Amino acid sequence: MKKLVNSIILAVLLFFAGNNILIAQVSAVYGGGAIYNSNTSINELRSSGFNTVIVWTLHIESTGKINFNYDFDLIDNGQYIGGNDPESGNFVNNLARLKQAPTSVNRIEFGIGAAGAQTFNVLKSFYESEGFGPGTTIYKNFKKLRETFPMVDAINNDDEVTYDLASTVAFTKMLASLGFKNAIVPYNRDSFWRSLVQQVNAAYPGNVDRNYIQCYAGGAGNNPCQTKWDFGITNIGGRWGASNRESPSQIQNVMQNWKNSCSSKAGGGFIWIYDEFDNTPQTAQYANAINTAFQNTPPPPPTNTSGNLARSAQVSVSSQYSANYSGSKAIDGIKQQHNNGEWASNGEKLPKIRLTWNQPVSVNKIILYDRPNATDGVGGGILYFSDGSQVPVDFLFNNGQGKEFTFNSKTITWVQLDVTDGINSLNNGLSEFEVYGSSGGSSSSSNVALNNSSITASSQYPNNAFSKEKVADGIVGKHGNGEWASNGESNPYVQINWNSAYTINKVVLFDRPNATDKINGGTLTFSDGSRINVAALPNNGAAKEITFANKTVTAVRFTVTNGSGYNVGLSEFQVFGTNALRKSQQPKQETITENTNQTNSKVSTFPNPFKNLVNVMLPVNKKYTSAEVYNLTGQLILKQTISEGQNALEFNFKNVARSSIYLLRLTNDKESTMHKLIRK
Repeated sequence: MKKLVNSIILAVLLFFAGNNILIAQVSAVYGGGAIYNSNTSINELRSSGFNTVIVWTLHIESTGKINFNYDFDLIDNGQYIGGNDPESGNFVNNLARLKQAPTSVNRIEFGIGAAGAQTFNVLKSFYESEGFGPGTTIYKNFKKLRETFPMVDAINNDDEVTYDLASTVAFTKMLASLGFKNAIVPYNRDSFWRSLVQQVNAAYPGNVDRNYIQCYAGGAGNNPCQTKWDFGITNIGGRWGASNRESPSQIQNVMQNWKNSCSSKAGGGFIWIYDEFDNTPQTAQYANAINTAFQNTPPPPPTNTSGNLARSAQVSVSSQYSANYSGSKAIDGIKQQHNNGEWASNGEKLPKIRLTWNQPVSVNKIILYDRPNATDGVGGGILYFSDGSQVPVDFLFNNGQGKEFTFNSKTITWVQLDVTDGINSLNNGLSEFEVYGSSGGSSSSSNVALNNSSITASSQYPNNAFSKEKVADGIVGKHGNGEWASNGESNPYVQINWNSAYTINKVVLFDRPNATDKINGGTLTFSDGSRINVAALPNNGAAKEITFANKTVTAVRFTVTNGSGYNVGLSEFQVFGTNALRKSQQPKQETITENTNQTNSKVSTFPNPFKNLVNVMLPVNKKYTSAEVYNLTGQLILKQTISEGQNALEFNFKNVARSSIYLLRLTNDKESTMHKLIRK
């Protein structure tokens, strides 16, 4: 059996030191047979300190069948057959366990190809004979791979034989369309890899996000600081670790030199190969060598929560796991940290939490943060308010990112979240429950970027999905959905303009949440001539809030002055203040509409859950003009234009890649509403 594994991967490890959570750069390891056939290896990797595991390696046979390392078959003719081979052990479950808390692993990649392997010659033949479109052999098999291994984030390209650009670009784009990220692990042919990255990322911005450079064996002369490897994505240099190779201390010294020489290029390190030191103290020592060389830096400062009314509320919950997971933890200001500042219920899949105030408060926005672990998840719920109204809650992000729900301002004394759809475990809860508005029942400022504004920008990516208007569409923190991306710019600008003056006192910026395009600094310029410098934006989907004394303006521009990447832009540009608009001129917003118990204002979907066909009945008073269906990665799956007077739609998912949950977005000239579709 082949026991080897190649270069590394991924990024941004959150690991714990006492109660302080720190962010490390990429700390990766390649591993093969030791991963799929050993429970002790899985547990060792979870506690190792590596944040990325590259499972090495997939091969494609002449029939299109996918096997793992020539040890056992995985996928054939669009079906998973790995469970038929006793040597595969608990392969699927073991990979899932790598990410189960407590763990340091937050990214898993499948390697594909190897020195001497014919995989990419096979791919070239399939490309020339039938291509990689839906229904083709390769598409069906990798679609099933995606469905069988949802815990795998990326495919790690280790072509060392074929180097055919046309077929490799097409194959990599197909993987991107299926929801995989892509990474490369070169040791030579830099011009080939540069072209691959540029062509794929032109079609799928930020998809190829890691360059794992082999700096050993045939690539011994390489290092991540060399200009030839600068493709505008994260460079991660790799070394060969084992008792008869380089020691942890030697590798730490090499990687420390990389960091000192080119900290802006060297984004971490990887070790080849786990199979040669598995279940020894060296596993943790090699991880520590990388993490020490690429010194941890504090996370971005928390978002200013001075306007968060939840902090002054009393909390009651249906249950709590222990005092360390009490209901009060949901409003303590600590979020996005597993096992720190979380409310966890005691054995409940569908718990409840209520916030109560001693005096009336006016609210128009709630942000919910799920517990960021792979075991507990909120799949849906309802927000109930003391005024008798309610707002449906669709799934919460399980990666620490907040989910925002906006609605017309309402004056209340309490709000309650009832979880109605729990995913997996029996200790569902929240990391944080934020409520925004104003105390005393007065009206609050709103995001006036949504109010009859026009947008100008230095450039925009040619695909309309990344147009400048996306900075003010209400979609926040979703990579590939609702983002403005510039066209080949590292330091672009975008400007919001109004026809009448607004008095503003806060701007909130959201970077594009990918590891390729980053905003490390910028400037806000206002039409009154004033300017404010802006520090680095968080790159994980979190907000960067800038507050200032009231200023009355008709425009505000954000200029990136220190950006990295080819398509720097923003997920959202929010501006908060007050205006004198008449009610009939209220802004178009991306909102979750409230249930009103009026049959002519409800959207009905049936059957739901559905198998392939789902019907949508539209309310007669909404006059929706378009219907779009997205998967949970934010990819647009289906779209229909709604004619005037049309009140029924039918969507056929027969040829759509299977997922358990989709989001239906209905839009008219005043609002957009989101509705969850469940496929069984």
